[in-house]
Amino acid sequence: MVTAKVLPLNATDKEINWNPVFKECIASDNIEVASAVPAVPAVPELVEGVEGVEGVGSSRLIRAAGDGECLLRCTAQNNTKYDEVISDLPFTISGIGSTRLNPYNLIEACRFTDYDKTGNKSKPEMSLESGISNRKCGPTWVSFDKVDFGKDGADTIHLPIFSFATELQLQLWDGNGTGPDCIKLGTFTYQHESIYNTYSENVFTLPRRLFGL
Repeated sequence: MVTAKVLPLNATDKEINWNPVFKECIASDNIEVASAVPAVPAVPELVEGVEGVEGVGSSRLIRAAGDGECLLRCTAQNNTKYDEVISDLPFTISGIGSTRLNPYNLIEACRFTDYDKTGNKSKPEMSLESGISNRKCGPTWVSFDKVDFGKDGADTIHLPIFSFATELQLQLWDGNGTGPDCIKLGTFTYQHESIYNTYSENVFTLPRRLFGL
């Protein structure tokens, strides 16, 4: 149980939001926030504990859903359009197993689980809007573990890319990396005019449908 304590005690705004996020500020599914005491807040201060903390506040039951590190973020807008107060409480979950990724929603590039380490290559850096950049590491690959395509599967992939080049060659593989246990799905050409700091999407058709994990 986690309690958000509202300060000052005579705060008039009684609304806060509870959001599990990664440090990259995208939604996390490592933990789930269950309803408990009705929401309250203004200037939230996250405190680990139990219900009954003195002062104005609200509590939520937090359930572990998958291994990894994330933040429980409590925010207050104070009758504005934007979050004015942000309080984070870090969580580390282990022993449950990785959560599955839903490929029918956008999977941000920063969620990758492995990358090309040959030749002591560096890890791709974070870029705009939770993307990644290979500007420093050069040509590389990244992989995503436990992507669940379901029983119906899919044979297309949507890739939003920002590049100063108008044409890029890329490869798609089924598996972790490009090793002998992986299957190359094809080499594709990304084409789009360069729009500064803007992701532009190409849709590629795969040679076969991908099912399940």
